[in-house]
Amino acid sequence: MANLVKWLEDLGDSSGRCFLCERPSRCFLCFPCTGFLNRYQELRGSSNWKHHSLYFAAPYGGEYKVKLRALKFKKATHFLQGFAYLMVRSFLSHQPKIPDLLVPVPMGKVKERQRGFNQSELLAREISGLLGLPISRELHKKDTRPLSLARGQDREGILKGSMNWSGIAGDCSTHILLVDDVFTTGATM
Repeated sequence: MANLVKWLEDLGDSSGRCFLCERPSRCFLCFPCTGFLNRYQELRGSSNWKHHSLYFAAPYGGEYKVKLRALKFKKATHFLQGFAYLMVRSFLSHQPKIPDLLVPVPMGKVKERQRGFNQSELLAREISGLLGLPISRELHKKDTRPLSLARGQDREGILKGSMNWSGIAGDCSTHILLVDDVFTTGATM
């Protein structure tokens, strides 16, 4: 936890701009973006989602979307620390218990080979370094057609049966945090 405190202090900002909106700011997030994220996450808590323990960093749009696409398609890894901060901030603001294990959402082998990396695994590594948590790579995914080309209702069908756990089953009290880069329809969950 000392790593996290030091990291948050150091993050306080090197660029002089808000990570989300790019406005001048002495902090990682400017005051309006901090307020926006707090309200957004409060709304999420009161919604009628089928995934009750779902935490996400920010809505997928604006500068967040631009930076996330740069990470995914241009390997702009300098954004990893910012995304990890937003994810940890969201998680810790809703969940008092630190998880036992991080599990990055896997990619199909062909897609990962083409891209050269799995952005969810890179994010999990960054979060792992901050919270001192182990990562399990025991969740695997078969190659499927791209979800980005599918309509919302079709995504769940595409993913059905495509993932499997190859590790030893833990006991039921193991608290796992599944790490993914973006949440759209919830089909992955």
